[in-house]
Amino acid sequence: MAAGRSVFDMLRVDPDPAADAALLSALEGADLATAQAVVETLLTRNRKQGLLGLVQSFHLLDEAMRQSILIEWERLFGVLREASQSRLDQTRLNVLDIIRRARIYRAAYLVEVALRHRSSQVRLAAANTLCRLADELIQTVPVPIGDADLAGLAPDEVRQRTRDLEAHVEDRRQLVAAIDAALASFDLHSQPQVVEVALWFFDELSLAFWPLMTAPGSRVAQAAIRFLGRGMSPRLVPFAMAALHFSEFRPHVLRALAEGTNVAFLEEWLCQSWRLAQPKLARAAAGVRDLACAAKHGGQLLDLPPRSQRHLARWLACTGLAPSYKIELFQELIHRGHGDLRRSALWALTTLPGSQVRDVLRGVDDPEDPEAARIAQREMARRWPAEMPIVRLLAGQGSGGDTGGAAVAPPAVRTFDEYWAAFDGMTEEQRLLLGQQVLRDVPLIASHLGRRWADGDDREQVRAIRVIWVLGLTEEFGDKLYQACHDSRPEIRSTAVAALASLKNATSHRLLRRALNDEDNRVQANAVEALASINHESVAEELMEKLSSPDNRVQANAVKALLKLGVREAAETLLKMLKHANRLHRVSALWLIERMGLFALASRVAGMASADPDPVVRRRAAAMAGHLPASAGGGEPPPEPGRGDPAHEPEPCAEIPLG
Repeated sequence: MAAGRSVFDMLRVDPDPAADAALLSALEGADLATAQAVVETLLTRNRKQGLLGLVQSFHLLDEAMRQSILIEWERLFGVLREASQSRLDQTRLNVLDIIRRARIYRAAYLVEVALRHRSSQVRLAAANTLCRLADELIQTVPVPIGDADLAGLAPDEVRQRTRDLEAHVEDRRQLVAAIDAALASFDLHSQPQVVEVALWFFDELSLAFWPLMTAPGSRVAQAAIRFLGRGMSPRLVPFAMAALHFSEFRPHVLRALAEGTNVAFLEEWLCQSWRLAQPKLARAAAGVRDLACAAKHGGQLLDLPPRSQRHLARWLACTGLAPSYKIELFQELIHRGHGDLRRSALWALTTLPGSQVRDVLRGVDDPEDPEAARIAQREMARRWPAEMPIVRLLAGQGSGGDTGGAAVAPPAVRTFDEYWAAFDGMTEEQRLLLGQQVLRDVPLIASHLGRRWADGDDREQVRAIRVIWVLGLTEEFGDKLYQACHDSRPEIRSTAVAALASLKNATSHRLLRRALNDEDNRVQANAVEALASINHESVAEELMEKLSSPDNRVQANAVKALLKLGVREAAETLLKMLKHANRLHRVSALWLIERMGLFALASRVAGMASADPDPVVRRRAAAMAGHLPASAGGGEPPPEPGRGDPAHEPEPCAEIPLG
């Protein structure tokens, strides 16, 4: 073995080209140890013939020897081009394998050439190599240097970071050029992976990209359409946004948004919404008229991280959703979102017309966020000065703390029509007080309500049910309420189920039990609250299974009802909710603690105020921590079927406050 080492030592420094041929010949039948020594010797010699032989023999080597070659890929860079022109397909495959595994982005032009080779095996390997290089480049973007980090770095480290960024830019330029050429030759190789990779980098491709994609009968466009589905990658977001402007792709993008995309795609879509500042893209976004993520009052949107939510209101404002639906979504964001999201939703709301906006602005009242109340007050003063005179703001009387947000004085109500028009903007106390006045002064009020219910749209029908409950007319409308519990529209069903709480009979009890298994979570939440109003041990067993509900409102209402009955499992569920992975469950647990005056959990609330990973939960817990010992759990007013927007807030206890 010592003699062997001396031979290799001599060959390392021998200038004779025949030494490379001898080493390559010895490599074919050598054992592993000898083969490893041969590979190391050829790499050390760094001669063209020997390096070319290593590329040609790459597929015959074991993994350890391949890694030795890949580590020294810079020595091979000069011979890769010659090897890629070999007549042997295996040598070309070896070149592609080395480029892929060593991530030699600056040899991407060789990959593009291989896509036009006669061998289908080589073309497929080239397409896979191009896809792998693009994937690796995206995943290994250097971390930008912030000002704070820059101050703590030594000069050598700063220079190294700068060199890394420059190298990445050059690698990206070379790869994008290869992708651009590969896309142009798609008719020759027909590899769909190339089209997908091109869509990742479409911003950086040449001006020929869109003419190629929109040409009549374009095979490239047909391949691109196959990637525009429910499971499309977040990397396709920039292309999908731009594709909304072109009739060839618009239906496919709209269908994907309407059917629902994965969460990662949705997050990236929101983060890329800065592109909507371009008028062309903003006009294209107006074609979005259906969003799966906005179903169930934007529950999926509220589960997104704050980084994505901060762009939410701007994007929704640019879509072509119905104005009334936009207002409902903005109201959810205002009531249940964190501070930045709430304020951005308020500003977006100010761009929409209609009295429904006024109803939402009236209800903006959060002592923990006075700035939101001031935004609402200023908009009220600008658009409806009779309700919010500007002099009140100038005199400092409408600063949020004195007036209770954007709240205004009780409206003057003399007729049923006036009460009906003002109902959504009134507080619960005003509805009860003025409702009794209207009930006393207006004859045949039941017939008025019947016509409103029969002739109105969905929103007015929900309001009619809520007015019936407030005025105590549920007995007179019992049959219609029973029918409404079977309505196909969930907002109608949920409001009717909430109103059944005042009907203590076998029929209402049977319908409430049935509603516990409704497909809509709002209906379930209201059914739990209505059954809880019975406050009898007979309902405990019916509500037990709702302790494991995935919906925070259903679970919180079940916990609240069963805690009053002294059920141990409810207390255990409340503790689990405080540690739930979903922030909505944690905020609902905080609401329960505050609403029911559970002083024993004050230390847990204080811990969440400082340690919870979500800023919304921390803010809510911090606001509670100071006054929880003084809270009282009793004296709750009778539930009323709805607060704020009647289209989707059917019952206050079913809607756990989240803002």
